[in-house]
Amino acid sequence: MSRSLKKGPLLIHRCEEV
Repeated sequence: MSRSLKKGPLLIHRCEEV
């Protein structure tokens, strides 16, 4: 669960930064 939570916000943040 910890990995899914970290990948969720991390992916969204990276997509918004690009």
